[in-house]
Amino acid sequence: MAILRRSLIVSGGAILFAAGIGGIVAFRTYDEATKIDRSVKTVVVREYLELLLARRDAARAALYACPDESGLTQIIALRDSIEHEERSNGVTTQVVPARLVESSSNSVIVDLKLNQGSGLRTDRRSQTWKFILVDQDGWRVCSAERLPDPSPTPSASTQPTAG
Repeated sequence: MAILRRSLIVSGGAILFAAGIGGIVAFRTYDEATKIDRSVKTVVVREYLELLLARRDAARAALYACPDESGLTQIIALRDSIEHEERSNGVTTQVVPARLVESSSNSVIVDLKLNQGSGLRTDRRSQTWKFILVDQDGWRVCSAERLPDPSPTPSASTQPTAG
């Protein structure tokens, strides 16, 4: 009887120990899978734009932004403008960061494509934005500024010259 009791206690302890180790492994695996990676500037900007403009999840977008969002008023105003246009005109908007290029040690230039339509007609616009990032426990978006649209390049005249 004592041997059976001892065997049950040892077996139970081993099972509890294995369950504890399994729980720790499961937690670490979950933690690694859901961890926010802010090591690459272009990826941080892409994720920020996806969350802010496409999914419109300001709380999750804030995970990629600096705590002081005063430098982000222009990009937040773009989101608000898109939402207003959608409500007022019954359209949907797709925002695609088409090209992201690191332009300096702390900035990324992004060509945003805005496709807005109601099914019958699609309006396509492009905007160029400059994002400034700061390394605070990984890169974070701290400023966003819309750059001026490029001026059209003059083309060569096709009219014959009088000779």
